[in-house]
Amino acid sequence: MKKANAILLLIIILLIVVILTAVGAYYFLNKEESNSASKKVVEKISTPTIQEIEANKVEVEKLSQIGPLYPLDLFTLNLRSDKGNVYLLVKLDFELSIKELKNELDDKNAVIRDAIIRILTSKSLEDLSSDEGKEKAIDEIINDINKMLHDGYIKNVYFTKFIVQ
Repeated sequence: MKKANAILLLIIILLIVVILTAVGAYYFLNKEESNSASKKVVEKISTPTIQEIEANKVEVEKLSQIGPLYPLDLFTLNLRSDKGNVYLLVKLDFELSIKELKNELDDKNAVIRDAIIRILTSKSLEDLSSDEGKEKAIDEIINDINKMLHDGYIKNVYFTKFIVQ
């Protein structure tokens, strides 16, 4: 009986050693993974380079130099299409060279809206789907509207809503 108890005690001790080894290995491996994850987080939080700081400064300066904005009413238009009706719901804001230009834009609102409608309805969905197409339309709008103005000029046009159906 003593021999059986000794063997049982030895088995229990070996089982405890195996369990403790497994728990220790699990803890050790997870600690390494958490340390490497912490290092990755620290790497992501690293100090920005001088080039990054300068680039951000330029962006902030550009944003601070945006001129007065003149919001236009919403446009609902039909786009040119061979595939049936394609509707464009668009809202534009003009960036003005001087704030006094707002009065002239108010006075010429109907003519300005007509010019924008003519430009945008001459475009197809494919024309306005790309950034390049939108930029081309913006350039046309700026050029046509600036020909009508005397008190200043349109610096840029921003799409503040652009929905195609």
